Amino acid sequence: MSWRGRAASTLLSINAQDRLVAELETRIGVDGRQDVRLRLLGEFAFGAYRCGAKNWAAGRGEGGGRGRWGRTILARRVDEAFDAIPASLAMTV
Repeated sequence: MSWRGRAASTLLSINAQDRLVAELETRIGVDGRQDVRLRLLGEFAFGAYRCGAKNWAAGRGEGGGRGRWGRTILARRVDEAFDAIPASLAMTV
């Protein structure tokens, strides 16, 4: 992917993340500027998606990447990234 393609993809992701946080603010009735948990939730959700998509595009993990079962494998890579969040937060140096 070209740098322009990556920039466009990143911008779309950031906009979607902002919309998610705004929707959560409306539904829950909490201001994300006052409660950092909503913004963190958006970061975790889209961070997991981006990590899973990068692994999918690179063909990492069981089943490979794009191809005949592309969407199924993409969903699996994203699920794996979401599942890795707790262990990632527990990591120590």
